[in-house]
Amino acid sequence: MSGVSKIMDSEFEIMKVLWAAKEALTANEIFERLAKAWSKSTAVTLINRLVEKGAVGSVKRGVYFYSPIVTEEEYLRYHADHFLQKMFNGNPKNLLAFFCSHEGITAEDLDEIRRGIEAGGERDERNM
Repeated sequence: MSGVSKIMDSEFEIMKVLWAAKEALTANEIFERLAKAWSKSTAVTLINRLVEKGAVGSVKRGVYFYSPIVTEEEYLRYHADHFLQKMFNGNPKNLLAFFCSHEGITAEDLDEIRRGIEAGGERDERNM
């Protein structure tokens, strides 16, 4: 998980392409799948930065193929934990209270959240 905290927003766009691919891609394939209007050289620069940071691995088979070392779950977990710590002093109850008090949350949304929490607790107990 060493490269997780070092991934910048622009590099995250490359990571999303790699996570979605489920296979190693060449720089050309990554560039073609990007939803950004970047030049190819920009994409290659970002890919190389991710390799240097340890977030992406590369294998040369004629050309270089790139695949994520950092998983999407590791990335999301790191940033969710960081957000929780920074904005809510690490207290998930404060986070939930904040979102539940938001005008856009309906009773149905709260029921769905409750079911998700309950299902998560059952899943955790089964994994022990």
